[in-house]
Amino acid sequence: GTLFMPNKIILINKRYFHLDTLEGWTTLLTDGKEIERTYFSRGLRNGLSIFRYSSGNISEIKSYVNDTLNGLYMRYNDSGMVREQSYYLNGKKNGVSSNFNSFGMISSTLSYKLGIPIGTATYYWPNGKIKFKGKYSGSYLRLKFNQLTNKLEVYNSSNRIIDLNKEFNEKTKTEILKSLPSAILPNVDYFYYLKAGKWQYYDNRGQIQIIISYSTSGNIK
Repeated sequence: GTLFMPNKIILINKRYFHLDTLEGWTTLLTDGKEIERTYFSRGLRNGLSIFRYSSGNISEIKSYVNDTLNGLYMRYNDSGMVREQSYYLNGKKNGVSSNFNSFGMISSTLSYKLGIPIGTATYYWPNGKIKFKGKYSGSYLRLKFNQLTNKLEVYNSSNRIIDLNKEFNEKTKTEILKSLPSAILPNVDYFYYLKAGKWQYYDNRGQIQIIISYSTSGNIK
């Protein structure tokens, strides 16, 4: 549909059409309710964008610089509980990202560098006990099923196609393939982030169950 807002903006099919150069706070309404409030400068998002559920509660807070995500990002459920707190740099996650379950308990913390997990990562059981933790190396694999060749293609962080059988041992290859969904869509990118060092796995009482060690290349030792 088409919505008319202050400052002569028209929203058509989720795209903004700017009739004038936007400056200052602009509010998007639907059915008379505020669903977005954004600060514009020179026609671009610059500053905060606040999004709301139909209930009026905040759903997201985003920080922009020239229409690109930069700075704090917050996501909430409709009850007002924080579900995610992250930071962005040039449109990509950068720094510590924390996720929370529907009860407000932390579910994971990861460190990112320009969208790629790197360094310490910790995942939690619903009761707040650590489920598993370890470190990501900062490298990744991109997997894609090529419908034309009917083959799974694997690319490394340098976008070079590789042979899983040559690069990784059988245990690691099994873990990589298990990370894929049961139904792989053709020509869709799936990412596997390589691990390094020791990964420790715990039961929901906090008792350690297993330790898996990875080499610098990401192979299970």
